[in-house]
Amino acid sequence: MHRIILAVVACMPMLGCSSVLDADANGIWVQESMIQLSNPDTTASEHCQKYGKRAEYQSTLSDTGTKKYMMPIRAYKCV
Repeated sequence: MHRIILAVVACMPMLGCSSVLDADANGIWVQESMIQLSNPDTTASEHCQKYGKRAEYQSTLSDTGTKKYMMPIRAYKCV
């Protein structure tokens, strides 16, 4: 029983919220979650608002040819 609980807890970050991989005043990289409890667009907008800017979607990395991403990564520019 303890192993099942540990496995569920270990997987929680992948299931819930979008993860910020990198961010600064110029932009943000957000990795989507398996279950969309938070919207990557909202995460990016809230980040860019800290700098008095708005988030502008740039691209999604889901397959770079050499590396496949289980959960896509969205890039946003703060403008």
